[in-house]
Amino acid sequence: MNRQLSGIKISSLEDAKKALNKLHFELNVQKVIITSSHLDSSKEFITMIGSQIKDLTTQTLTQFKIEIPKFPEPFTGTGDLFSALLLAWSFKYPNDLAFGFFSFLFSFFLFLFFSFFFLFFFLFFFFFFFFFF
Repeated sequence: MNRQLSGIKISSLEDAKKALNKLHFELNVQKVIITSSHLDSSKEFITMIGSQIKDLTTQTLTQFKIEIPKFPEPFTGTGDLFSALLLAWSFKYPNDLAFGFFSFLFSFFLFLFFSFFFLFFFLFFFFFFFFFF
């Protein structure tokens, strides 16, 4: 795994927690999200971990972990869409990374659903008119 930011190789959930703590308390990063990792889970799921400092004086953190089923095919542009939506939601809810992240997931899957729906709708009518007219 990549270890450029924290200097810690992340191959387990414990390694991820160490990297999060280093980024928070040594480098003073308020919000951290680790994406597209496989950690302790199988290769069928992608693990995403989020962490936010709630109170720096007491070193209180809010952390969450989400495992999402992995699609076997690669999709172009999903990382860009991920970054844009996450940035928008975290800007809208700056003090609640978890709520912003779950709002991002909802809008991301809604986008994928409607993309496939409209693609199917377009292909259906294209072939319908092509073969019958």
